[in-house]
Amino acid sequence: MFTLLAFPALVQAAPVSLNKQDKRNGLIYTQTITADVDASSAFFQKYRQIQKHINLQVDFPEAVIQHTARDERGAIEFQKKYTTTRYGFRKSPLKEKSNKILIIAGDSNTFGIGCNDDETLTYHLDKLLPDTQMINMGLAGTGANSLLYFLQHYDLKDVIPSTAPTVMLYDFNDYLIERMIGGKNFIRWGWMQPDYELRGNELVYAGTFNDQWISKFYKLINLIDPKNILFPNLPRIHDHHYKLVARIFLEIKKTFLQQTNKTNRFAVLIHPFTLNEQNRPVVAKVEEELNKLGIETIRFDEKTALNYISIYPHDLHMRPEGQLYYAGLIAPKVQNIFSLESQK
Repeated sequence: MFTLLAFPALVQAAPVSLNKQDKRNGLIYTQTITADVDASSAFFQKYRQIQKHINLQVDFPEAVIQHTARDERGAIEFQKKYTTTRYGFRKSPLKEKSNKILIIAGDSNTFGIGCNDDETLTYHLDKLLPDTQMINMGLAGTGANSLLYFLQHYDLKDVIPSTAPTVMLYDFNDYLIERMIGGKNFIRWGWMQPDYELRGNELVYAGTFNDQWISKFYKLINLIDPKNILFPNLPRIHDHHYKLVARIFLEIKKTFLQQTNKTNRFAVLIHPFTLNEQNRPVVAKVEEELNKLGIETIRFDEKTALNYISIYPHDLHMRPEGQLYYAGLIAPKVQNIFSLESQK
């Protein structure tokens, strides 16, 4: 539910404001999004069209978002402020002197839901890797299919600040599989996101999940079974789903290298924390398919896995201390990648 407070159709940039509210996980979320927007510009029209399919959180470019999560009694779980870029990503400080670029892509944990600008994963990595420019490409509420859609409609040369050696890491977690294949639970709110299919050996954009008959069937089941009791997990994950997920990542890698430099590196981070321990074999299957396609994966020792102390108890996003801890795990991996590249 949202209320549009102001959206003037002016030729020049003008202040706009948007209020949103929704309820999930036993919490009431409110957002106030403000920005200066030229609503008639071609860039803004394209932005709105693309954002409709990839990121429900950021309605305006270069926005400031006030985001609060509270329970029904009014107790606040978090109250945070986000600043975004021209393309709707979380803003990272620009460094005058940096000879490397690190792009961290992923979902809302990468974006930093529940974290102020100085509490995000990329903020902490920025401090741990002082000679490296950070680019946050987290898309809240999405899977890697949305990142691919973005790359197919924009050029990374417009997003990254230089042609310095660049590493792109995608932070992959167990629940992202359902998002990438349009599972029943994800369709409750992700029906407008891009649907890719494997037809023979070719990866094809098939419209949005909402265009597919199976999504309409899932919507019906969700109406009949709102508490997710009768059919908790649909579809059942099979080998062709693992192959589809891996092919989406392969296309991301190809597009990233084409748009930047073929000597750059792409890898998938296997996130050390799992919301559902039963999904660990599923993640391992995805990793196996990624490796078959020559996609580098980075796995962390399970003894160093994140724990529930680092997660908001109801919202389930990483707390600021979880972001700091995870940055400490990632930074040495990145240093090693750049060190190996410099020796070539």
